[in-house]
Amino acid sequence: MFGNLLKKITTPPPFQVGKRNLERAWRASMNNDMKMARQYNAKAAQAFREMLEADLAKGKRTFPPRLAAAGIAILRDGDPETASRLLAQALERQETLFQAYSWAGLAFGQLGDAENALRYWNLFQGVQAGQAVLNKIIMEQKIGLENGQIELKSACAEVEQGLLKQDKADFREGKSFWLLERL
Repeated sequence: MFGNLLKKITTPPPFQVGKRNLERAWRASMNNDMKMARQYNAKAAQAFREMLEADLAKGKRTFPPRLAAAGIAILRDGDPETASRLLAQALERQETLFQAYSWAGLAFGQLGDAENALRYWNLFQGVQAGQAVLNKIIMEQKIGLENGQIELKSACAEVEQGLLKQDKADFREGKSFWLLERL
């Protein structure tokens, strides 16, 4: 009994585990260690899934930035269907998560839903989110998609690389992963 109590007291909540591993994944990717970034991201995705299950079991509404963090980690872990739902829900409930629009567009794009990918990328462009590097890449991909010059899969690959380029540009300026400040 004492062992269970001690474990409960010393085990951090899934949200904290997810946040910590999302940050570690971001730092690993800034150091070009993509293998380690994927490992940390998988741990983050699992922890965020546990957080969502616990919130659901308690009848608790998950805070929108936490939904966005879960969506990003889960998308990076290869589940765009769940990620698109979480990111859309986060943005429905808190429209000021500006950078999440690009991730939502990517999630829908990976599902093959060009209409929603473009919708979220247009919303991202509308607010620009202070991300000049990514803004330019998204604009180019939108134009190519709308003109039929590129395929959605190719646009998603470019946006995904653009997200990394923007993170690296932010890192060089001394900024952390934008979402970590809101969690």
